[in-house]
Amino acid sequence: MTRQNHTWASPKAQRYYERHRDEIIASHRGRPANRAKANEYARTWYRLRVKNVEFRQRLRRQWLEYYYRNRERTRDRRTAHDHNRRAAGYLTQADVAYVIERSRGLCGICGRMVRKADRSIDHIVPISMGGDNDLRNLQLTHLVCNMRRQAARIPAQMIMLA
Repeated sequence: MTRQNHTWASPKAQRYYERHRDEIIASHRGRPANRAKANEYARTWYRLRVKNVEFRQRLRRQWLEYYYRNRERTRDRRTAHDHNRRAAGYLTQADVAYVIERSRGLCGICGRMVRKADRSIDHIVPISMGGDNDLRNLQLTHLVCNMRRQAARIPAQMIMLA
């Protein structure tokens, strides 16, 4: 028996559900019973971490020790964060639509077609490296391509900017 009004991600998922239906339903029945256990865990966590002054002081000491051991690194991160907040300009929906139209729906990194659900607007020169929100510095990318690239520059893009 299959579930009513359910679209399956794949036939394989449907077959799995049909084979393990009783186990899945049984595991769902236990959820309300576990709510009390989850609430108790949350109360304990709050009591031990938020209300506990010694715990907060210990965390603060650990953070300061990390900061003093890694001053250069934390200073660089802070500088990048400050630059991101001061980046010139901001994007409107019209700007995003223009970037999508300009790219003809193609990813600026891999060159393949980008579906609406996978769209991401990418900074060619990352804001952390001195880029801004100017339309010339924006490109359409797949979300995965953009996340994989992070704050790195692609050599071909650097040639285009020169």
